[in-house]
Formats: sequence, structure tokens, C-alpha cells
Amino acid sequence: RGLLVVGLLLVPAGPAWAQDALAKQVEALTTGPDYQGARWGLLVVEAKTGKVVLAQNADELFAPASTTKLYSCAAALAHFGADHTFET
Repeated sequence: RGLLVVGLLLVPAGPAWAQDALAKQVEALTTGPDYQGARWGLLVVEAKTGKVVLAQNADELFAPASTTKLYSCAAALAHFGADHTFET
């Protein structure tokens, strides 16, 4: 079957040529032989402005892969710290 990767990447603002270079690198990766049949949903935005730098199927719905939880866990760890506990 295919590999599904869903994520949000925040990048610093940069010149248009850097955005073009990023788009070319992403296209080379997502259309490469290792990911034949995969569906990609990507959204890359500038960290300071929120301006969309790159979007590929960003509005489509996906069934999240098991690795998707790593993004939310890393964000919670960075925000709350390693010693924080949640009461449930």
C-alpha cells in the first residue's frame, strides 16, 4: 500500500528562491520511487507570519498514520515540559 505522512512544518521566512528550492526538494521526495502509490498532505507555513510557503493536498482528509501522534506529543512536551502531568 502507500505510506501516509501528515504534518505541519513551520519554517522561518525566506526569499522566494528558497521557497522554490523547498518545493523542488519536496516534489523529488514525494514523487520518488520509494513512495509509489503514497498520498501526501503537506502544509508548510512561515513561523512568523503564517504565510503558506507550500501546500500539497493540504485540504484533503487523511486517516492519520501512527507516527502522527509524535507531532502532538512533541508539541505538548515543548509547551508543558517533561514534568507536567495531566489529570484525567
